Amino acid sequence: MASETAQKYYISADRERSDCWKMAAKLCKDEEPFDLVIGITRGGGPIAFYLQEFFMAFWGRKVGLANLRTRGYEGTQASGVGVEVGSLEEARLELGSGKRILVADDIFDRGMTIEAVVNKLQEEFPEATVKTVTLYYKPENSLVEIKPDYYLEIFPGDQWVVFPRSVTEADGLEGLRELGMTDEIARMFLQK
Repeated sequence: MASETAQKYYISADRERSDCWKMAAKLCKDEEPFDLVIGITRGGGPIAFYLQEFFMAFWGRKVGLANLRTRGYEGTQASGVGVEVGSLEEARLELGSGKRILVADDIFDRGMTIEAVVNKLQEEFPEATVKTVTLYYKPENSLVEIKPDYYLEIFPGDQWVVFPRSVTEADGLEGLRELGMTDEIARMFLQK
């Protein structure tokens, strides 16, 4: 977990999109086709969208998409309680008779969320292969035995990664610019 004085590293929307495509290309090269991509909301939702679209275009076939809500965090700080995994109904409908699931999130920090989701999916779909992907990984912060099957970049444990949808974590005009916000919109946001 980042301290209050941790340096922030900003991921722009353009960078996130580019990293999603890099990851999708890597997965298409290294993996058999997936039947379902599950985005862990909130951060994994955009990642899952990009991956699923790339997969369908590359493989020329339907790939299901589902979002899975989890609880256990309040804001950006861990709440100290276990992770509760939401309903798998959307995943159940999208998976059909498929057997390959890819769980997507933006960052693997402590790992408790991904671990809880993987455990729930393996319990619910024991015949399925479940793989995990995150764009970024902080191995020194991990509190679990698993690690992501795929990731693009490792960050130090004390680096605070700010994603383009996390405008409340940006430090002023410069931080909003780093996320890719135009000056006009950033100033409007700051004058709220």
